[in-house]
Order: sequence, then structure tokens, then C-alpha cells
Amino acid sequence: MTEEDAVVRGILRDLGLSFTEDTPRGGDLYLWTGTQFHIGEMTAANIIHEIAHWLVATEEERSLPEFGLGEAPEPGCRTVPREMPKEDAQLKEHLASTLGIQLELALGMPWERTYVEHGWDDTDELSFEDQVQTLKTMGLLNADERPSFLKAPG
Repeated sequence: MTEEDAVVRGILRDLGLSFTEDTPRGGDLYLWTGTQFHIGEMTAANIIHEIAHWLVATEEERSLPEFGLGEAPEPGCRTVPREMPKEDAQLKEHLASTLGIQLELALGMPWERTYVEHGWDDTDELSFEDQVQTLKTMGLLNADERPSFLKAPG
């Protein structure tokens, strides 16, 4: 286990989130079941993104597999019916992406790769900064854009 892997598992524990090292296989599992993460072979960056999904989700969405987003693009995961309009699901995805990137940045991880993989370098539709402002309004980012749920460094 890498240092990054240990750090993200510590964040899961700090947030009181249940997880198992199982890997979704054969369509039997979701990454988020509504009560537990299956993180198996996921990278630290992928786990951070899933934590971000949990943080931007409402309490009701947290009780649903895959947060009710209706998507499970990871191999071996089941797709679930979308529980919200597609536009709302896309907004949740953008917010989780932005929060995950800010968390990677705060942890000293290589956030640039995620920024590019999530298409922020090639979009005219959304402003990353607008998403940051929304996350500040939600109380998930501090004024300095550091995730509010992180323990102070040191």
C-alpha cells in the first residue's frame, strides 16, 4: 500500500465511511452500495473522487447505490437506474470532480492529471472556478479553497 493509499483510507475513516477492500466483479457490486465503498483495486485518485461524490450528495442520495447517479462506468460494476434528472447528475459529477481535484491538491497529489482526465482543460461549458465557488457556498471548501473537512496540516 502506498502512502497515498493510506492517506485516503484515513480520510474514509475520519469521515466515518464504511469501506471494504473488495473489488466489484461480475456485476454483483457497486463502488458505493448506499452504505459502503468497495475500493479494492482503485487508485488513491479514484477513491478521492468517490469520497467527493459522497460529500456533495444529499443524505437521501447517500443512501442510494452510486448516489442515484445511474452510472457506474468502472468495469465490473452494476449500472443503477438514475434517481435524478441527467442535468442534476452532471452537476453532481462536476462538483465531485472539482472537490476531488482540490483534495488532491491539498494532499500534494498530482492533481493535474485528474484535471485533464475530467476535461477541465477543454471545456467551454463550465467554469472550474464557478464549481469552486459553489463548493465554498456548500461549506465543502474554505475561503482558501482547501477542503473544509481535512484536518489541519502538521
